[in-house]
Amino acid sequence: MNKLFFTLEARADLRGARSWCRTAYPNEYRRLCQTFADAFDEIAESPLRWAPWRAPDYRRRLLPPYPYAIVYHLAADHVIIDAILHQRQDPTRRFPP
Repeated sequence: MNKLFFTLEARADLRGARSWCRTAYPNEYRRLCQTFADAFDEIAESPLRWAPWRAPDYRRRLLPPYPYAIVYHLAADHVIIDAILHQRQDPTRRFPP
């Protein structure tokens, strides 16, 4: 299993997603947090499972049923989580095509 590291932006994105959910849908908060945790575990276990996205270095793991995507890339011996994007955000602002 690979070790995961989060960029400062990704940490802020995750806090924002959790905060939004806690306020807008408090009954879904625990489920959202567990869905994120499961997705991070899957990425750590098999990071090549998701196809390259945007540039050959980035990959994206969608988070159904929630409108979020986890953007990450592989380093020598670990995985770096670069962003947690809401699917209505314009990804080109942070990840040019």
